[in-house]
Amino acid sequence: LSPPRSYSMEAARIIGKEPFFFPQTLLIDKGAQQGIQKDYPVLALCRDRLGLVGRIIDVYPDTSQVLLIHDPRSELSALIQRTREDGVVRGKGNELEMVYLRPQADIKPGDRVITSGFGEVFPRGLDIGCVVRVSSGPYKLQKEAALKPVIFPKTIEEVLVLMRETSPLPPRERKRQ
Repeated sequence: LSPPRSYSMEAARIIGKEPFFFPQTLLIDKGAQQGIQKDYPVLALCRDRLGLVGRIIDVYPDTSQVLLIHDPRSELSALIQRTREDGVVRGKGNELEMVYLRPQADIKPGDRVITSGFGEVFPRGLDIGCVVRVSSGPYKLQKEAALKPVIFPKTIEEVLVLMRETSPLPPRERKRQ
């Protein structure tokens, strides 16, 4: 497994979960002293697939808190991999939904959903899950899709934090190497 370009991966153990059936945050055993920063993406491996878990929301010296993509406060820009239709994935506690899809969007159950790379938190191409159901949104102005996530937070014990690599050289000098 290799990280996206200009990222490295830091393995971390989960040392705390909320005591609910569907936890919304995790506590990991890596923090500022290991180079972890707020908004770093967090992934996990499940059945040989690397999937998105969430992002770092709080960093302490030796631990960090992860907001899961299942949390209702979580929203991220995403693409249907097959058709490149874009929308927003948001958490609904125990499931995920993709919203703001065009009414005529070509989406069907089984389509894989990945991060779009829009914004500054998640790089393009991280696996989120797959479509299980498609419906019309309010007033039929958009389509919505229910998603089955790649990663279920209750089943993971370790995660990988994607860390942005920074170079001390200016961009022009980096290209010459």
